[in-house]
Amino acid sequence: MRIGFPFRGAQQNFFGEPLVVANLRMIRPEKHLNALHALHLLFVQLRFMALTSAPLSDIATIADDAELLPCFIADTEDRTDEFARYLETIADRFPFCSYILRRFENSTP
Repeated sequence: MRIGFPFRGAQQNFFGEPLVVANLRMIRPEKHLNALHALHLLFVQLRFMALTSAPLSDIATIADDAELLPCFIADTEDRTDEFARYLETIADRFPFCSYILRRFENSTP
């Protein structure tokens, strides 16, 4: 079964399969809000980089890693550790993004 992102009034995903939306929060509950906030901060960072003419290759590298993060949240298995590893990879390559990893690791949203 594939998970598709719903659109307004949808009963099916983009593949025509029944829409499955229950119990898909597969980042551990205590980290769910942190994960959403980390995604938000990644988008903010990418926008800042674009507006300040950062190298497009850097923007693309961060975006490539970030694009998988929503899939980890929607997966049917616990992907919390993998989510954290992707943030660690971004922070290792781009130290100015380490605040995003710290935000995810913080126990309170």
